[in-house]
Amino acid sequence: MGDTASLGLNLASAATSAMGQYRQAGAITEQGQYAAQAALQNATLAKAQATDATTRGAYAESLQRQGTRQLIGSQRAALAAQGIDIGSGTALDVQSSTAYLGELDALMVRNNAAREAWGYQVEAGGYTQQAQMAKAQAENTAAGMRGQAFNTLLTGALDTYGKYRTTIGQPQKEAAAATAKAFVKSPKNTGFSVGY
Repeated sequence: MGDTASLGLNLASAATSAMGQYRQAGAITEQGQYAAQAALQNATLAKAQATDATTRGAYAESLQRQGTRQLIGSQRAALAAQGIDIGSGTALDVQSSTAYLGELDALMVRNNAAREAWGYQVEAGGYTQQAQMAKAQAENTAAGMRGQAFNTLLTGALDTYGKYRTTIGQPQKEAAAATAKAFVKSPKNTGFSVGY
């Protein structure tokens, strides 16, 4: 009776260990999904920041051009107030130079905004990749844990079977074989009773 209980406990222990490993695999999968979801949310925020940088850049570029036009208007008014022809000569050169430098400033604002947006887009790509890696790593680790759970069950069953053969099964088999051998060797036993 004690041997049978020991075998039952051995199987129960293997099943409990396997169940724990299987549950751990589920927990690892959930952690990976959470990490992936958090990384995807960060990617979404970085994309929003990129869009914001582009929008702010376009607005700042527009303000820069507006400021340049106002400056050129002020230059024209000042030159005209002094009686200088604003459509030719040095006066025209000053206005052209102001327009050129103002456009360079506007393009610089656009370029800076584009670089800022690009940085956020790269960051979003990094978060997206991080999400994929977290999910894949969790899936791989969980698959390994499920494999370990199966291995634990299989090893426990084989170990229990081995113990059964050595503690219960083999002695019973040997006793049955000895009884059969004694039965066959008995000279009084013909195997049949005819009734004479």
